[in-house]
Amino acid sequence: MMRRLGLLALVVLLAAGMLAPGVLRGGGLVAQTTTPVVTLSLVDSTATSTAVTALDEDSGSKALRLKASVASAPGSGLSVSGSLASSSGTATVASLTGGACQSGDACSSASSFSITIPASGTSGLSAEFTVYVRSDTITEDHETIRFTGTASGYTVSSVDLTITDQDRAIKVNTASDFLVLRERGLGESLNRNNGYFYRDQSVSAVLGGVADGVFTASTSSTYSSALSNMVLKVDNGTATATEWDDSGGNDIYHFHNNDNNDPMHATIAAGSTSGSFNGIYGVVTFGLRVMRDRKVEPDEILYVRGVAPSGWTWFRTPITIKDANSRVIFTVDTVSGEDGNQDVLTEGDSGSGVSVSAGFWNAASSSLSSATTVTLSVDEKASPAAGEAGDADVDYAPSSSLSFTIPAPTDPLPSMPTDVDRGLRSSSSGTLAGLSVIDDTVVEGPETLALSGTSSLGAGVSGSLTILDDDTDIDLEWSRSSVVEQAGAQAVTVTASFKGSTSVLTEATDVAVTVAGAGGAALAQTCTSLVDDACTSLTGNAATISIPAGDTS
Repeated sequence: MMRRLGLLALVVLLAAGMLAPGVLRGGGLVAQTTTPVVTLSLVDSTATSTAVTALDEDSGSKALRLKASVASAPGSGLSVSGSLASSSGTATVASLTGGACQSGDACSSASSFSITIPASGTSGLSAEFTVYVRSDTITEDHETIRFTGTASGYTVSSVDLTITDQDRAIKVNTASDFLVLRERGLGESLNRNNGYFYRDQSVSAVLGGVADGVFTASTSSTYSSALSNMVLKVDNGTATATEWDDSGGNDIYHFHNNDNNDPMHATIAAGSTSGSFNGIYGVVTFGLRVMRDRKVEPDEILYVRGVAPSGWTWFRTPITIKDANSRVIFTVDTVSGEDGNQDVLTEGDSGSGVSVSAGFWNAASSSLSSATTVTLSVDEKASPAAGEAGDADVDYAPSSSLSFTIPAPTDPLPSMPTDVDRGLRSSSSGTLAGLSVIDDTVVEGPETLALSGTSSLGAGVSGSLTILDDDTDIDLEWSRSSVVEQAGAQAVTVTASFKGSTSVLTEATDVAVTVAGAGGAALAQTCTSLVDDACTSLTGNAATISIPAGDTS
């Protein structure tokens, strides 16, 4: 009877909810306490089957929905309240100001969410809301926005939205004049060691971000870990293997740490934006040596980079190697049919016969597969000598630009017959059409027209043409044309005059005048014998006449 009463009391207690549901084991009852779980997730607002777990820092904005899911249908409608956590997550989420996100790491168009899971369903969605992510130039840890929720009788799990930092790139930073070098360092400031010429330069690793292929250095860093043991490397780029090699002999670069060319390492400390590359002996310079050949070739590129830690991108720093042999030289010939090049014209000469040739300087071979276009221009301004006006637009009417096409050269290159001593190869010729040399009456001295231009290889071009002034001819005029025998000393004034009517010379011109007898014989200073037909007071039979600056006589 007592056992029956005990079983009856147990049933009553269970019915009253005073004991949790359980199972009987070994003649006893073991209670179980499992609370159902609502799982929160974030999905795309329109493609709701697509989960969204992270947004890039540079993504701008994203329309989302908060999704609540349960393992089995609740039997009756289940209401879930969601919210942005106020103290969880690492990102600072601000409110929109005037419809724009102007502060914090991110903004949300809503901070609370209502979700209903139908009685026969296992999930429900909130209304659409938008998360705005603010981009910056700070290297930092990835940040999270946490969403939490509550539901009666259920445990609600939170969900994190990660904001992925986009300032996770590293670049080698060095002086700007180190980014463009010429073969064999022509024109560069070089050091010499063991017969090698090289360029030493301090280099460092710099944090930043890359957008549309452009690197932007970080303004600051809150990244919590150090980036260690990054090794400096050089990538081939467009330079061929025979033109760059760090194994010896024909190398164009080496790491100037020690005789073994041991690699250089950089460390960027936590919270820092840069760190210097150092060798094992603490040397902080990177040595680059560029070999010179005699090949005509386009500019070549080497890339300097490092070995990036996992999750980081190394933005390569290009170093351009300018070819020393693709420089184009112009030669001018004003008189055809004569040996050599005549590069002088005189006022009044016709310029129609001026021919111009273009060729590569000091080249022996070529890797060019197409023709090189060269455009020539003539500078109207001169390079005057001291004391001369030298304003060439007085004597020169400019012509249109002249273009040359230098064919893709054969290998080896043929020499230009008239310019072997200048080392010109693979030439092309043309006529400077429309050149007009003006004959005026201004005394101005010789002028030099500068020939310059560009080529499709990017190398500079040079040449010159001189215009001689025909107004600088000098006439001598005597104050009297005869003297009378036995009339004693008789004064004679000599005037020196330029041919031109006006002068723009800025310095005086000295004219040497000499007096001589028949056959160029010298005259005595004193008439001492009846055999002397004449004598002169000029010492040495000579005098100097000075034409003042700006005067014509």
